[in-house]
Amino acid sequence: MIIFAFPMKYYPDWYPQFPELYPPDENRLPSRVSRPKLGAEEEKKAVRSKRLAMPTIEEPALTLEEASALLMQWQALQAELTRVKNNELLLRQRLFRHFFPVAKEGTNHHNLGHGYKLDAVVPYTREVDADALLGLSNELPAAGVDLDALIKYKPSLVTSAYRDLTDVQQKLFDRCLTIKPGSPTLKLVAPKDEGG
Repeated sequence: MIIFAFPMKYYPDWYPQFPELYPPDENRLPSRVSRPKLGAEEEKKAVRSKRLAMPTIEEPALTLEEASALLMQWQALQAELTRVKNNELLLRQRLFRHFFPVAKEGTNHHNLGHGYKLDAVVPYTREVDADALLGLSNELPAAGVDLDALIKYKPSLVTSAYRDLTDVQQKLFDRCLTIKPGSPTLKLVAPKDEGG
């Protein structure tokens, strides 16, 4: 993993959830983000259930020209980001093959000299095949394999069933959930070519 550090003036103003990470800086604009006001009891409930509303951004509306310019800038950055990510992946794979021809799972080290070293982490994903597990459900315990120690069952929400609940049922069940808003995504869809 490579971590880049940038001067504080490059950090965005729209992510103030951890103000201690963003010390005052004369190069930064004042924050334009605020959370919806909650009463004392609502605030306690929100903190208790680890749910806070997504921040609202207080800024002037964009003109059509400004929005178009930002959209073009965003689209260009998306294309550049894809290119940079692809190039980084190709370089990383090439360097990995060069420095770690016989890599093992986990962290591998290669000394570069003068106190520098290159670390490569090789992850493996192991997923349980439910059908195979069911087929071996008698054979594994007979061989002394403790399935309870190997398999962890984690409850997960069936969103379609959750949406079918009444408001009262949802409010009750929400006490079992931690709800965090995700980052919105954008996709620019070009008009379909009517000629072909």
